[in-house]
Amino acid sequence: MPQPFEYLSFPRNQSLTTLARFKEETGSTATDDLLNRLISRASDEIETLLGRRLARAQATDRFKGVNLRDQVLALPPLVEIVAVRNDGDAQDLTEIEAVGGGVIFNPAGFLSTLRPLWEVDYWGGYLLKTDDVLAVTTISALSADNSFNITGATWPFVRAGDWINVSGFATETVLNTFHKVASRTDTKIIVETAIASDDLNVSPAVAITVEVANLPEVLERACVLLAHAGLDVTSTSVGAGTVKVAEKAGDLMVQYEQISDGKTDPLREMLKPYARMI
Repeated sequence: MPQPFEYLSFPRNQSLTTLARFKEETGSTATDDLLNRLISRASDEIETLLGRRLARAQATDRFKGVNLRDQVLALPPLVEIVAVRNDGDAQDLTEIEAVGGGVIFNPAGFLSTLRPLWEVDYWGGYLLKTDDVLAVTTISALSADNSFNITGATWPFVRAGDWINVSGFATETVLNTFHKVASRTDTKIIVETAIASDDLNVSPAVAITVEVANLPEVLERACVLLAHAGLDVTSTSVGAGTVKVAEKAGDLMVQYEQISDGKTDPLREMLKPYARMI
């Protein structure tokens, strides 16, 4: 049987917080290289603890029919169903419903008889703070198609129905607000808002920010706590650059639990509501 999970478009980012936000939260003066490694490792460990992936991507789930009408996908929350196949035959998407989180519903059932292999192509997962587009001078707005456009870079994986928060336009300041996404390409986001006038953002160009993140704040906070545990173990030597960061998966969690002195573990409590459904 093929792999049960496969990325079709890999996540653009997987760290659950940014270096700047981590420093703001903790006041750390450790080297950027060390902090980036801790953030990356903490993000990986949180996904392991939750038993699920978090970052927005396009993926395929493959599973054998079990004669049930509900199926839990591996990359919640479900954002968009792209295709459903039963042993290679495309299914009518109007018959497949998203019923919340990462669950899809098929009133006819995901049957196990005759043709047992089901495949679902979909977009799922959260947009992260590392996906936010910050202070970019090559963003413009066009009234002809109600779009925000970027050159020299690509937009994050926003999908129809997502909200973006735009700020920084100096001429058409009415654009500095929330907009609901209608569609996206690599260089264009079309929004449902009627953009009355162009703002080409030239002469001089100003820095535009487009915030897209929808990761629950508690998960970013958990990442900060866990990454910071790697510094707390030998905090007095951080400035000298002599912190030894363990390389094994799970080591940050061990360090965190040692620091908590056996008290109620707030980190695990924070993560509980987001654990993978079985």
